Amino acid sequence: MVLCWALSLSGYSWPRHFKHGALLSEVARVQSVAEATVLMGHDLIGLRQARSYSVGGIKPAGMRPCEWRSIMSDPVKRAERWKAKYNVERVKDTLNDIREDMGKRYEAAIAEVCVMEEKVREVINTAGVSTALYVSYLNFGRQLYKLTRKQHITGESFAMAAQVLLDKWAARGCDPKVLAAIRKDVFNIEAPKK
Repeated sequence: MVLCWALSLSGYSWPRHFKHGALLSEVARVQSVAEATVLMGHDLIGLRQARSYSVGGIKPAGMRPCEWRSIMSDPVKRAERWKAKYNVERVKDTLNDIREDMGKRYEAAIAEVCVMEEKVREVINTAGVSTALYVSYLNFGRQLYKLTRKQHITGESFAMAAQVLLDKWAARGCDPKVLAAIRKDVFNIEAPKK
């Protein structure tokens, strides 16, 4: 049982992975880890909220099946865990501790967004776009910015994602040539290769 538990920590499940020959070296390694853990007297339940794998199925060590199946199905226990996790005083203290750093990061991020929006305005002013449509073009720019900064997409994947956004905003009534100019001049993205 200890061997099965230790294998579970390595990402193996009981019935499926024991059929593979590549598991033999892992069995030897994990068996020695499991034996060392037992010899050292560590509590196996406390390590990585251990689940032991038995032939009868998966169950946490030391619990009867009726106990472990009902842990999260009990609404009172769920509510107690939620209240402990989201203690208002603890959350407030945590936010107070990191508020200054959060403010600095927000200021830096919003400064980058403002620079990007100014570049988008220059492109749409040059193209002679009506001021009534500025919001749509700025939103296109913001979505491209989000792809670059938050989702860290680059290369050909970014070019394809930018083309999808261009098509979306073109379908909403924006001029595809102006959108392509924003894509190229502000974000330095070429059209995707066909």
